[in-house]
Amino acid sequence: VFALLFFLATIANMGIPLSLNWAGEFMALAGAFQRSPIIGFLGASGIVLSACYSIFLFNRLSFGAYSQYLGKAKDVSRREFMILIRLIAPAFILGIFPNIILNDLHVGVTALLYTSM
Repeated sequence: VFALLFFLATIANMGIPLSLNWAGEFMALAGAFQRSPIIGFLGASGIVLSACYSIFLFNRLSFGAYSQYLGKAKDVSRREFMILIRLIAPAFILGIFPNIILNDLHVGVTALLYTSM
């Protein structure tokens, strides 16, 4: 169960579509590419390298070799599961419906953009 929850958190961190991180990365890269394609390319390459590291980290933690110095670990309890699912679920719910947050931010960001120019 822990490996499954950790996998969901890892793919949300990598910015797959339908996760909140994807919406944020897409908007940030779209703005960066409009301003400077070079900076946008550097940002995109950083995202790719971050995803590669996330896959490496998940692989090592979930399927790595067992250390003789560590004791037997138990899987998550019901309480820990409820806490973790409450942390992971909003990342996907807000990724599917990002306008829940973006509608409230639109007015303030628009005011900042047009008053600073």
